[in-house]
Amino acid sequence: MGGTYFPKNSKNGLPSFKEVLQKVYDSYKEQKTNIINQKDLIIKNLDLKKNSVLSQDLEPIIEASLNYLDPEKGGYKGAPKFPTFNLFETLLYFYNTTKDKKYLEPVNILIKQLCSKEFMIMLREVFLDIPLMTPGSFLTSKKCCTTILNLS
Repeated sequence: MGGTYFPKNSKNGLPSFKEVLQKVYDSYKEQKTNIINQKDLIIKNLDLKKNSVLSQDLEPIIEASLNYLDPEKGGYKGAPKFPTFNLFETLLYFYNTTKDKKYLEPVNILIKQLCSKEFMIMLREVFLDIPLMTPGSFLTSKKCCTTILNLS
């Protein structure tokens, strides 16, 4: 089961995020041995894909992608809004290679948005069914996000 958006509660044929996590957990619990036995095949396929991507000239692709990013809210302009994290990993790669801040800025914006109080509240509501944050929990989340920003 995969996707980019799962509602808080099941609706319109979409499972809730909790249901997706439960299915992943159940599948792993029931098929752990099969999954572990396939790890070498999975790693080999990922390496093949990585090598085919790395053999391309990615700069024109990443330059075009920069135009589709929302400079205020992070992620993409319009729909779908949710970012694909491999794009942001590639942006970090290009920043580390060139030291050009135009590649780092979209990553900073995305991390700041993901670390916002509103996002943390939403995550707590989705995962824990806690509508209000307890004192200190936001500060802990904020500390983690500040560490991530400093590392990038």
